[in-house]
Amino acid sequence: MGEDRTSKVVRSLLRRYERAPLGARVKGIAAVAFLAVVMVACLTHCFGLLDVRPKESLEKYTWVELQTIAHKISEARSDEEGVAIAKRYHLCRDDGTIDPASTKTITLTGDSKKTVGVRIVGFRHDFMPEGGVAGITFCTVVPVTTSAADEGGTDDWTSCALRSVCAGLYVEDVGGSASGLIPHDVAAPAVCVTKQTAVAAGGAEGGVASARATDEVFFPLSAVECLGPMGDDAQMEGLDARAIDAEGSQYQLFEEQGAAWGQGNAVLSWDGSSYWLRSFSADDTGQHAAIDYTGGLVLEGAGDSLGVVVGFCY
Repeated sequence: MGEDRTSKVVRSLLRRYERAPLGARVKGIAAVAFLAVVMVACLTHCFGLLDVRPKESLEKYTWVELQTIAHKISEARSDEEGVAIAKRYHLCRDDGTIDPASTKTITLTGDSKKTVGVRIVGFRHDFMPEGGVAGITFCTVVPVTTSAADEGGTDDWTSCALRSVCAGLYVEDVGGSASGLIPHDVAAPAVCVTKQTAVAAGGAEGGVASARATDEVFFPLSAVECLGPMGDDAQMEGLDARAIDAEGSQYQLFEEQGAAWGQGNAVLSWDGSSYWLRSFSADDTGQHAAIDYTGGLVLEGAGDSLGVVVGFCY
C-alpha cells in the first residue's frame, strides 16, 4: 500500500515537468527523484508501511523487519487477523501456535559478549500507555544478567533493585549515546507497555490484591504471565492468589506448553540457577517469587543474586 501511494505521488509530480524547458525538466526530475527516496525511507523506517518479504524463521529477520511486522500485527482489526499476519511471516505455526524452539540470537554488549536467545511469547498481549496493543512480545530464553530482587525489603516494585536493573539494560542519553547490555538494534524499536504488579503487604491475614500499573520497556515476567491464574486450587504459602492473578494474564507460548502451578515446566526452565519474576511475596518482605531450574515457581530471599530474564515488546 505504501509503495502504491509513493508511486502515484511521484508520477503526478513527473507529469508536471513533461512540457517544461529542458533545464527545468532536468532539475524537476532530480528533485522528484530525491523526494521519492525520502518518501520511501520514511515509509520504511518511520511508519513501517512497506512490506517485508516473508522468511523461513524468526532468526532470519532483522530487528527492523520485526518492528515492521509487529506494527502490522498491532494495527490488525482483531486478534485472529493478527495471528494470520504472524502466520504469513512464519512467526508461528500454521495452526497459530508458537514454536518454543524458534529463537533469534542477540549478542549482549560489554566485555562478555554473551549470546542470548530471544523468542516470541505472545501476539497482541501487552497494551501501550498511549493506547493500542503491542504487536509482539519477546522474552529472553535465559538470564541476561544477575541481580537482587528487593534489597531494601520494601515490597514496592516502583523502587526495587530488580526494576532498576531492567531499566538500565538500555539507556539512551539526550546526545544519542546508548549504554546497557541490550544492543541498540534490539532495544531502539522496543515500545513502552503497561504492566501490573501487586502491592504486596498485609501479612498473615492475606495479601493486598490491588495491583499498581507502571510503564516498562524491559521487564521481568509475573507469576500469572508464566503459569496462568493461581486460583484457589494452587495455593502456595507466602503468595496471595488475588494479588498474583491481578498481575496480568498468561502468555500464549506458556499456555500452549502447559505451564501451570505446582509442577516443573520445561518451557520455563534452563540449565542454571533460578531467575526472578516480578511477583512479591504477600506475607514476608524477605521473600520474592522466582522460577527454579525445573521451571517451577519458588520463593527466594529477595536479597539473593539471581538471574534476570526479561520481556520486551515491539
